[in-house]
Amino acid sequence: SVGLLWLAQQPRGARVTLLEAQERSAELCRRTLERNGLLLGEGDADGRRAEVLNGDLRDASVLARAGGGFDVVTSNPPYLQVADKKMPRHHQKRYCNYELRGGAEEFARAAAEQLQPEGVFCMVHRHHRESDVLAAAVAAGFVVRQRITAIARGAPKWVVAVCCKHGSMRAEAPLVGETNTEVVIRDLAGNWTGEWDGICRDLGVFQKQGG
Repeated sequence: SVGLLWLAQQPRGARVTLLEAQERSAELCRRTLERNGLLLGEGDADGRRAEVLNGDLRDASVLARAGGGFDVVTSNPPYLQVADKKMPRHHQKRYCNYELRGGAEEFARAAAEQLQPEGVFCMVHRHHRESDVLAAAVAAGFVVRQRITAIARGAPKWVVAVCCKHGSMRAEAPLVGETNTEVVIRDLAGNWTGEWDGICRDLGVFQKQGG
């Protein structure tokens, strides 16, 4: 969904590659793209299009199919460590929530391989794993340029690390604005905030109240 939201903001000719490890999820995404006329195929060169790859990002052959040279790579890795809890029996829930196919470190390494030299890498993760995210980014050769903390019901819930490659012009450029910012998504009562509604409107996404 992050990749498709990005695609919606881009001019004609933009292209996004979506990598999904779970076969069922990849197929559902492919069907959604096809129904909306966004699936990459013959004659699509002038439009905004997406392709879906099914595979494990730790597999070099899967990354080779992606091709590399991307301007932006985003990731939302599973955030639960295997030892945290008893894992659900449901296959989809187990693999999307638990680090069974790698965590922040593996995702950051794959991103470093796929980005063009001046590209940007963004990772979103649970806030209590922030130190793991930052360590993974640095180990993969990234400089963390900005951290965004998402607040819900008065507590930090998620962190977004915005990174660029060490030694790149982006990494050396003077910082503009705050490097550590907060976005309040839900107020203490659990309602979506005006700040978050504004972000969603800019992206063409609308939230239901409550929930």
